[in-house]
Amino acid sequence: MKADVVFLSIGLLGKQSEAFAREYWQHVVRATGAKLVIPIHWDDLTRPLDKPLLPMPYLVDDFNAAMEFVLGMAKADGIHVRLMPLFEPINVMDTI
Repeated sequence: MKADVVFLSIGLLGKQSEAFAREYWQHVVRATGAKLVIPIHWDDLTRPLDKPLLPMPYLVDDFNAAMEFVLGMAKADGIHVRLMPLFEPINVMDTI
């Protein structure tokens, strides 16, 4: 299956092994030929949405490690990464 845009769930990715993360990237991003990755499910789902989004606490996930992995792989593969704004419409095709 091909896709220009992948909404990539990175929740708990920061606590996974490098091998797991690389295989995940291969199967979900590279295999689709995506030009844009939008990380999702990275935020603390226990916070109300009328407050600013924050990553899950470190005890649950390592957001910094997950984003470093995603940004590094994206740079190596020539893929754009964008975070989606809360409650704002976006045109994903404008980014690719």
